[in-house]
Amino acid sequence: MGRKNKMRALVLAVAMVMGVLSGCGVSVKKDGSDDTKQDQTQNQTKEDSKADSGGGQITLRIIDWSDSAASIRKEFNEEYMKNNPNIKIEYTMMTIDQFKTAVITQIKSGDAPDLFPIPSGMSLSAAMQEYWYTPMNDYIPAEFWDTVNDGILLEGIAKIGDSYYTIPEVMPITNSLIYYNKDLLDAAGVTELPKTYSQFLEANKKITEAGKGQFYGFIEGGKQLNRLHILANAFANVAGAQLPQYSKALTVGGRINYDSDAVINTFALFKQLYEGGSIHPDTVNLDAPTAREYFAQGQAAFLMQGNWCISVWDANNPDLNYGVMAVPAPDDGAKGALPNEIPAPWMGIYSQSKYPQEAADYLMALYSYADGYSYQENLVSEAGQLSIVKGIVEENLSNEHAVEYYNLAKEVCLTIPAAEIRDNKVYDFYAAVIDVQPSFPALFQGVISGGLNDYETALTTLSDNITNEWKRAADEVGLDISALEFDDWNPGENYQN
Repeated sequence: MGRKNKMRALVLAVAMVMGVLSGCGVSVKKDGSDDTKQDQTQNQTKEDSKADSGGGQITLRIIDWSDSAASIRKEFNEEYMKNNPNIKIEYTMMTIDQFKTAVITQIKSGDAPDLFPIPSGMSLSAAMQEYWYTPMNDYIPAEFWDTVNDGILLEGIAKIGDSYYTIPEVMPITNSLIYYNKDLLDAAGVTELPKTYSQFLEANKKITEAGKGQFYGFIEGGKQLNRLHILANAFANVAGAQLPQYSKALTVGGRINYDSDAVINTFALFKQLYEGGSIHPDTVNLDAPTAREYFAQGQAAFLMQGNWCISVWDANNPDLNYGVMAVPAPDDGAKGALPNEIPAPWMGIYSQSKYPQEAADYLMALYSYADGYSYQENLVSEAGQLSIVKGIVEENLSNEHAVEYYNLAKEVCLTIPAAEIRDNKVYDFYAAVIDVQPSFPALFQGVISGGLNDYETALTTLSDNITNEWKRAADEVGLDISALEFDDWNPGENYQN
């Protein structure tokens, strides 16, 4: 019996045992009928999968936003369909913002793709309140999970209890380092990388003046509020703001710290950049991929994005002369650091998929568990991303820029507290929180577009409103709000969660 047949036999055995034990994963209750509804849905999808895949070709629908791995994913999909002629892969890639709208609409209509990730910023617990995903235990053998690096398959990230619902896409690494165009710095006479606010302002000014309307200092995908949130957070946390990571919650002195001096000074810095004409004039109208392309075209000297840019530039802009630098600190020195990222939930199998076993087989092949596939190796060697599969990064990370990014991230990032690790009920809290508008990144967008002058008052109002909303949500789910407070957190040192 071949490896694939052995794997299928094991999967069927697991499914039979799970059926006998009635251990179909953690039941997510909204009312008294949900346990029955979940069991019925799981049983129906299993029967549909058996019935529909026994004959002709089936179509697996997959959607995500992994644009930096688009070319190697295309190769993988073609190879997978060649090896599995009964399966047609219908793969759709969107931006994060497009994805949020599209997938939620599809879920509400009961017609979501077979495989799709959790929208950025949403917790697994929130998704499972509506039973978005089916437990993968019945379809993926335990040996598969053993191939994943330690510290990745966390409670509330990949699993709830003993049931696996999603798998992270890549090893987490900061997406808050700054790329710089060496040729533009040379053209403007900037001989040293800026390490302080004053140096950063001066460098941007020189570059913009040298550009004479052809290129500018700074650019970002300012149309995407998630990118602006990450940008503002990065500068503020290096200055000691003690802000939570994007979509998370922490308090300092019982409240969100958006009106701290570190945040106010960050806003002031970017207001100066805007007023000096150093921010690319299209910034607030660009999504992140377009900003990345503008940078590659030489329209701006500085861009903050993640390591996903590297593979795209290697493929499309091989002559781009660039490097990676740390976030500048206030003139009186850094008082904090960029936070180490924790794994994020990603792809799961739709709870109403007709082909859950086929979807699971695709996932296992994507993560190099099945024979003959090399997507994970290519993800590292070509895309410069960090695979979650054991041994892949060590054996395949060789790209000069990817190694530079990886080493700098290890140097400048520190671990910060994570309330959800302290108390699982924090995931219920995240699901209950209602976004306060205008949001933190919306205020920042106002600053870099010249539309907001009194940001100090706006930040205090926002801090008060978010703190009140957090208290309300904590009361709703029975969470002690003090779970978000870490009195022993020194932002200049690694925190031991």
